[in-house]
Amino acid sequence: RAEQIDIVIVAVPAEAAQRVVDRVVRAGVRGILNFAPVKLEVPPDVVLKNVNMAMEMEGLSYALANGGNGDHASRAR
Repeated sequence: RAEQIDIVIVAVPAEAAQRVVDRVVRAGVRGILNFAPVKLEVPPDVVLKNVNMAMEMEGLSYALANGGNGDHASRAR
């Protein structure tokens, strides 16, 4: 609470994710970006965004195989 952190990224094993989220919500976090492969429960006043890494990798692989991704993402050179 002393740090006034508003947003966290959760990237922990599925079995630890809810425990971590409960703890950060109690500490006052209001936004969570979840990379853990599990559905999390949060209070209505907390914004939760889930990222499905398997789907993101599939989309990236598809884009590479088809010559681009259509959204003009920058490429490292």
